Amino acid sequence: MNALFYGILTFFAAMLVHLAIWRIRLPGKNRALVLVNVFFWTLVLGVITLRGVSSYPDYIVLYCCLAAAYIVSYPAMEADSPSLAIVRNIAKSGKSGLDKNELRKVMTDDTLVVARIGDLLSDDLVRMDSGKYILTSKGRLLAGVFMRFRGLLNAPKGG
Repeated sequence: MNALFYGILTFFAAMLVHLAIWRIRLPGKNRALVLVNVFFWTLVLGVITLRGVSSYPDYIVLYCCLAAAYIVSYPAMEADSPSLAIVRNIAKSGKSGLDKNELRKVMTDDTLVVARIGDLLSDDLVRMDSGKYILTSKGRLLAGVFMRFRGLLNAPKGG
């Protein structure tokens, strides 16, 4: 019980630190690195403070699992997904609903694609060269990881 309580308590403490930092000043390019640091140092402080907790290894594993799940899902929460944008537009229309032609007017390439390309450029996953997008070494590495993982799942090559 102690491990469960303190693992969740430490995780929420890290969340509060995370929210405070993001409210004061949104980190620039390396938000994920800042986020990992927040959770890592919160764990270190928790480990130092809670040495006497029964089931100490269970506490550490629980906290790490909660932190990893949050960190992995953070990019999805940060970006505005097309599905979320569609649902938000339909919700704005209220009970009357949203005409499909109106939805198509709102959901343009500017909304769906251009912002993602901007993210790829700012994260140095692609670069522009002579009017062409080219993967950087970081982008090739990331693409390779996902392509291999999709291969392991026997999933189609598309996204």
